Amino acid sequence: MSGFGNSLRGVLQNYSGSVLLTLDVMAEITGIEPRRLQRRLSDSDMTCHQVIEQLRFEASLPMSLDSQLNITAIAFELGHSDSAHFTRAFRRWAGMSPSEYRRCRAA
Repeated sequence: MSGFGNSLRGVLQNYSGSVLLTLDVMAEITGIEPRRLQRRLSDSDMTCHQVIEQLRFEASLPMSLDSQLNITAIAFELGHSDSAHFTRAFRRWAGMSPSEYRRCRAA
């Protein structure tokens, strides 16, 4: 991720679990007009979706290790529409399901 991408991700990390991030929300948080934010991301070979997905993945890792949280609760906390959608995304990110990740890290 580029310098701008890392900076943006650092600013947005505090919000990733508390609000559903969209381009407009990201623009409001950063104080950058939405179209300008898109251009800055594009200049860094990134998209808004990629930033959001990276933040979700980073937020999902410690949550996935918490045996008190079920996968459905994690999915909704991160803004996924259902646990199946979250599981597919997690598998894409980590190469394994959240349950497999939990078992591997617990061992």
